[in-house]
Amino acid sequence: MYILGIHNASDSGVCLIKNNQVISAFNEERVNRKKMYIGFPHKSLKRILFENRLTLNKIDYIAYGWCGKKNDISDYNIKFSQRMFEECKRDNKNLLLINERVKTENTRDNLRRIQFDDECKKLKINPKKNYLS
Repeated sequence: MYILGIHNASDSGVCLIKNNQVISAFNEERVNRKKMYIGFPHKSLKRILFENRLTLNKIDYIAYGWCGKKNDISDYNIKFSQRMFEECKRDNKNLLLINERVKTENTRDNLRRIQFDDECKKLKINPKKNYLS
């Protein structure tokens, strides 16, 4: 069984697992020469498939970790809320800064999710069927 892991946030990359063993892994920065690359790891994906003589049709599962609206992130929200509360107790001026940061991160997170789904469509990967989050 082949499992392909894809990460498209900072330091994006791809790994390939065969029968519960990691057999290949590449960070996109190693093949595109852009340090801490953020985005879909096209070159890493091509390299892993080429070097292992595979096509996407031979991949059984595609794993993609995601912490976004489609997942239960209650533990994260609880920790974040506690941290925000403590910061605002310490200095209530931090509330505006924290609020702006949350808006920025949510916007970026949603954009990355849309971009990931678009890249999956281009590669004819059905995210609803093939990837685990």
